[in-house]
Amino acid sequence: MIVIAIISILAAIAFPVYSQFQVKSKVAASLAELSALQVNVDQALAGGKTSPNLADIGADTLVSASCSVSISSDANGQYLACTIVNPPAAISGGILSLRRDPAGVWTCSANTSISLNFLPKGCKSQ
Repeated sequence: MIVIAIISILAAIAFPVYSQFQVKSKVAASLAELSALQVNVDQALAGGKTSPNLADIGADTLVSASCSVSISSDANGQYLACTIVNPPAAISGGILSLRRDPAGVWTCSANTSISLNFLPKGCKSQ
């Protein structure tokens, strides 16, 4: 009986910690996949593309377990966005974004579906 009580207590502590680890891992993997495309966007812009598309950055055939990638441009720069695929419930509907301003500086942000607790350092919630 005591062994069952001890196992129950350990499980009650471990499960929430494991769930948070899963969420943080999914967000980190998604950001890593998105970050890998930054150089491709910079190269496309240096090559004369003013509004690169997924084919220009080599992501048109990207198949990912973490991200559904999109790219857009406006007067404020280029945006790479990752809609997280098969997210844990805590980040359902989560979208990570990398924005490149006209000066070439990249910034990371996320929509409000991703809590600040789960964002990597340097990313902010919109």
